[in-house]
Amino acid sequence: MFNLTAKKYIFFGISLLVLVPGIISLLFNHLNTGIDFTGGTTVDLAFQKTISASGTNLISNIFAQKVGAKDVKVYLTHDVNAANSQTFWIQTSIPINKTAQAALASTLQNDKNNATLFGTVTQLPPLAEVPGKSGSYSLVPLKLTPPAKTTGGPAFTVKSSDILAVLNASTLTTGPVGSTTATATPTSTKGTGTPTVAPTATTAPTATPKPASTPAAGTATPTPTPATTTTPFKIAGITEQTSNQTVEVQTQSQLTPTQLQT
Repeated sequence: MFNLTAKKYIFFGISLLVLVPGIISLLFNHLNTGIDFTGGTTVDLAFQKTISASGTNLISNIFAQKVGAKDVKVYLTHDVNAANSQTFWIQTSIPINKTAQAALASTLQNDKNNATLFGTVTQLPPLAEVPGKSGSYSLVPLKLTPPAKTTGGPAFTVKSSDILAVLNASTLTTGPVGSTTATATPTSTKGTGTPTVAPTATTAPTATPKPASTPAAGTATPTPTPATTTTPFKIAGITEQTSNQTVEVQTQSQLTPTQLQT
């Protein structure tokens, strides 16, 4: 019979040879914890076409090389509901704010042909934030869900040209985030003589405005300047997402909007 007890100090020594280097390694190198414990950035990407498993290496290398992301992991998933809807990416000619983005969705939702063509229009989180201009984006994703199925008729399909036709027929403007355009009512009217002031509860109908605000006879009343001007924009392009695949990228680095734009 083998006497293990007599050789216990040998086994103690072997254990110490394993434990001591491990403890020293933990003190200097620490545990290689994942994003669940360290924090970081999770990015969901949607490409127009399906990405193969080998393509994940390219995505990982771009995150690591372009912005120095650490411990990058890429996962491929599929949206089971994507088959019942269509997603379009709308590129604008200039960066727009979230109010203008909501207006794009509202324009399509309220189109006269919406009930038979666009169905329900859902605004997805905006993309491509302009560096240095928080709240300004140049890529607007919209998801179109078909209306309730009716008997007969073609399948629900929207073309990019259908969306472009509706948006191009509308006046599209953008401005700073949270801005409102002030409207003022002129106090005088155009005439050949002395202009009169519109009567109010405290102003007599025959009152004459101050000379400083009295325009010359026959001249047009100047248009009030709005508090915040709006800027018109156009649709630069529309691309449809033909894949229901979602690519999830996880990295332990805290990526800024500028890095994500890169």
